[in-house]
Amino acid sequence: MAGQYTDMLNNLIGVFGIGIVIGMIVVSFILNVLCMKWGIARVDGKENEFGSVFVTTLLSFVCGLIPCGCFLSAYIISTRHKVTYGKGLLALILAGLLPIIVMIIIILIFVFATLGISEFMAIFGF
Repeated sequence: MAGQYTDMLNNLIGVFGIGIVIGMIVVSFILNVLCMKWGIARVDGKENEFGSVFVTTLLSFVCGLIPCGCFLSAYIISTRHKVTYGKGLLALILAGLLPIIVMIIIILIFVFATLGISEFMAIFGF
């Protein structure tokens, strides 16, 4: 009898874990769409609505699965959002750099909040 409940609990935990993983994938894809929207807006791209950028990001993700797919992704950005190929490549680079910059800022905020500025400077000998 107890084994039956443990099996049900294990199945419930497994389904909950799968839901968390799927949720994380969806949230990360939406954040990727927002970063791509920001990158396209910085290079003065047209048709900058969320739906259009969502399709562009989805196509860029599929192109990223093949070797040298970033060049095809830049071409897709340039044709879908009416910019030059160079600006499409720049939008792709900006969309990739934005999460890295935000992550560095968040890490620095946590480090400063945890250590304080004087201890952080002491680590580097200032």
